[in-house]
Parts: sequence; structure tokens; C-alpha cells
Amino acid sequence: MKVAILSAGPSLKRTWRGNDQYMFTIAVNHALSAERTDWLAAGDAPTLVQLGARRPFIGVWTMRHIAEAGVPGWENVRMIPFNDMPGWVGLSRPANWSIQAALAGAYGLGATSVDVYGHDMAGTLDVSGRDGEDRSAERWERERADWQSSCDYMLARGITIRRIIDTQGTAHA
Repeated sequence: MKVAILSAGPSLKRTWRGNDQYMFTIAVNHALSAERTDWLAAGDAPTLVQLGARRPFIGVWTMRHIAEAGVPGWENVRMIPFNDMPGWVGLSRPANWSIQAALAGAYGLGATSVDVYGHDMAGTLDVSGRDGEDRSAERWERERADWQSSCDYMLARGITIRRIIDTQGTAHA
């Protein structure tokens, strides 16, 4: 089963062509502002509030305290704590980023193939033009190592992952 993950990097606008070949779509943080998806992976309440009326079709994977307390305006949205997701435990490095939750979510949904759009791991602006929290070179270096840990976990379970960040659809590990 093919799943698409839409991360919030600027390349998302150049590469995402729509959901004509995926069983499920998963947004990471503010990528939901560019495309409404089935699921959302977002680890902090301010992101949910900033998304305003934009909601995923099915639910949100988030931090346990957010899932339990809820977020104003999101009362009717199914919230699942990150730690309750298959694919969240057993990583060789701690899971620290929403992109890792999106990968774990794809695993839990039964994905056999995952295409990841907009996961640039560079720069400071996101797909919505926001200059977000810490998006320094050091942060991206930390995220790159954790991304690889999650990819290794998925690959060891027979799930292929393609990171698509250019208009030619080139896959990058």
C-alpha cells in the first residue's frame, strides 16, 4: 500500500501533484496548510492553533498531553499520542520530530511504500512562507540523523521510502 507524507519544506509546492496514487496522505505540521490530508503529525499545540480551521480528514498524531487535554477548536478531531503508535518504539535513536511520527503512522497504517514530499531539511522557511522555530543548520543535522534512524527502521521491515525534493521526482535517501 502506498502512502504519501507531505512535509512542510518549500519543495512541497514544486513536487506534490496530488493524491491520485496513494491510499493515505499524511501532513507534517504546517504542510496541512498546503494540502488537506487524511492524517496530521504535529507535536505541539501552537501548530494546531495556527492551522485554524484546517483539519485532517481522519485524525492527528501528537504528544500525549495534547491528545489527552485537547486543543480548543479541535474537540471533534481524533487525537492519538505518539507513544501509542506502532513504529514509534524500537528506533535506534529517540524519536524527536513530527516527520518521525508521520513515518511511524505510515507503518501503523500498513504502508509498503512511502513517498515523502517537501522534507528538505534545509533553510528556514516552510511551505507556507513562515520562518519557524529553530531551523538552523545544527537543527537540520540533528534531524537528519533521526530521519535516517526512522528510515532504517522502516527499511528493515520491508517498507520502501522515497524522499522527493525536486521536480524530476528524484528519490533521495
